Amino acid sequence: MTTELKIDPYGFREYDARWLYEKDINRIGIENLGKGLGTQIIKHTKKANPRVIVGHDYRSYSEEIKSALKKGLLSTGCNIEDIGLSLSPTVYFAQFNLDADAVAMVTASHNENGWTGVKMGIKKGLTHAPEEMKELKEITLNENFTKGEGVEKQ
Repeated sequence: MTTELKIDPYGFREYDARWLYEKDINRIGIENLGKGLGTQIIKHTKKANPRVIVGHDYRSYSEEIKSALKKGLLSTGCNIEDIGLSLSPTVYFAQFNLDADAVAMVTASHNENGWTGVKMGIKKGLTHAPEEMKELKEITLNENFTKGEGVEKQ
């Protein structure tokens, strides 16, 4: 049984990405989001293996989503540093403290259960702005991905 890609374009918002998990995006969609984000990070940092801090919130399914996101990031060449269950400010702090190139936090923030999403940023202290989200959406939906091989550490 093969599952088809599902990723609703309307989930790409001005400053982050949000979907109802399984209804608007599935695991393959999340993996493609990771590939899109990894491609974008590599483009902006001009590094073959940029370091990306990744964390997830308390929702029961967030670790599964983070796993798919990491798979996509790793396939582009990004090196992942997974800090596990965390709050968004902890992920941003880790980017500074560990001198990483980017962050990706799996969270639906204040939205109710069933929602998922990713807050992300490349420039230290800043999350994606509307123009970066537009670029990410285009890369992801057009499947214009960089290929590479990253490594993960926790």
